[in-house]
Amino acid sequence: MGSRSKSKSTRARGAVKSVDSEDTLPEVLHHFNEALAIVETVARAFHAAENSGECASTGSEIATLRQGLVALQAVYNEFDLAIGRSDV
Repeated sequence: MGSRSKSKSTRARGAVKSVDSEDTLPEVLHHFNEALAIVETVARAFHAAENSGECASTGSEIATLRQGLVALQAVYNEFDLAIGRSDV
């Protein structure tokens, strides 16, 4: 029973992932990249469904998802560059 918290849990649709409070910035960036890859996969699936006509009424949602991916990729790159410049 210490005052130091070892980890937290995050939940996304039933998935539980332990987040260690002692992760380094490169490790956190790796976790971010894994999450980004999941969102990119969903975006590709929506794009394919849109092109095949399976979800023709979701054009604006898909466009918003793509804009979000571009923003997340930019943040990832900013973190990556900042980590590269620091002594982590």
